[in-house]
Amino acid sequence: MIHPNKVQIIGSAELAASTLLLIGLTTRFRPLGVLGSLIGLAVMTGAISFHLFTPLGVDPNHNGGGLFAAACGVWLSMVTLLILRRRALFRLVADAGMTELI
Repeated sequence: MIHPNKVQIIGSAELAASTLLLIGLTTRFRPLGVLGSLIGLAVMTGAISFHLFTPLGVDPNHNGGGLFAAACGVWLSMVTLLILRRRALFRLVADAGMTELI
């Protein structure tokens, strides 16, 4: 159903997001944590949307929807991190030259 290269790309994005989140735990590299949160939010939004709006469904592995619940938990965590670190997010957007979006 999914081409193997797409799985590797999504896995690489998840790895990049988690690495940036861990690096962002330090005060000096906090903007990288915000970037990791944005990547994680994007990946989880895609995963949740894919499961909700395709025939795959919420429980394709017959495990009670545990993986879907975990994806929803990660999505909420990323939103929470972005809210808590909104100042760093605004600085990141300003540094990227996208101030008209704020």
